[in-house]
Amino acid sequence: MRKLLIVCLLGAVSCAATNRAGGLYEDSSRSFSIMIPQGWERVNIEKYLLITRDGPFSHYILVQDFNVDKKFNHTYKRFHRDMLPQETSEVIIDEISSDRAISSFQLCENVPITINTYDGFRLVFTYNTADGTGHKTLYYGFLIDDIFYSIRYNTCNGYNDQRDVASFQEVLNSFKVLHARAM
Repeated sequence: MRKLLIVCLLGAVSCAATNRAGGLYEDSSRSFSIMIPQGWERVNIEKYLLITRDGPFSHYILVQDFNVDKKFNHTYKRFHRDMLPQETSEVIIDEISSDRAISSFQLCENVPITINTYDGFRLVFTYNTADGTGHKTLYYGFLIDDIFYSIRYNTCNGYNDQRDVASFQEVLNSFKVLHARAM
């Protein structure tokens, strides 16, 4: 999952168009909406939503959806429709920590949390990529019917701008599932 994300980020930066504009973003194909903070840019990637203020190599917010029937790349664990939030968090932890493209994975926090009205979890973890770059991630996730949603904020090499953490909290608080998707 991480390898794919890194490759996609590299491709996104080199060839994807961006849109620098804040405001409401609705994705009817994925059935969610968020408020993009003013001054942040949306990188046009079909598989997920990536937004950044200063470029994805310093920090980014990533919003993804994942069908429970889909297999992961790095773990044999699977989601199931009626899993509890802590059970889904364990699948995510196993997927990320099993990725050979990252090292020094350290889980700092794994707690149940309500994301708007959705019962979910919050993970805080750190890791290094193959080139030694250190990352810190705030990862929120929840399962609704057959879809797992994740909203995460990732920083690298100690990039620490409290404005961006506040912006991430605004994005997180604005997240809404628009309607149930047909499978």
